[in-house]
Amino acid sequence: MDCSKCDGICCSKYTIELYPSDISRISHFLNLDRSDFIEFFLDDREQIKQIIINGKPYCSFFNIAQRHAGCMIHKVKPYVCECFVCNEDIRKQIFQES
Repeated sequence: MDCSKCDGICCSKYTIELYPSDISRISHFLNLDRSDFIEFFLDDREQIKQIIINGKPYCSFFNIAQRHAGCMIHKVKPYVCECFVCNEDIRKQIFQES
C-alpha cells in the first residue's frame, strides 16, 4: 500500500490494536525488549497509546511534521494498519454495501 499521500486518518480516528506478532516485529524494529515496548507504547488493552496534537488524538508513531508520510514505523506497521482501506470513497462503498 502506498501511504505517501496519506492524511493520517487511520492514525487519528481509530485506536490501533496490536497482535502479538505486531508487538514482536515492532519492538525488534525499534531495538527494544518486548516488555519495554509494551510498557512505553501500549495501553492496558494492548492498543498503541495515543498522543494529543492540537487537541486531536494520534497514534504515538504518527509524525505530524511529515503528515503525508507520517508513520515512523511504516516498514513494520501493525497488521490492522496494513489492512486499512485508505481511500475514503472506497471505504464508504465497502461499509454501505455490507
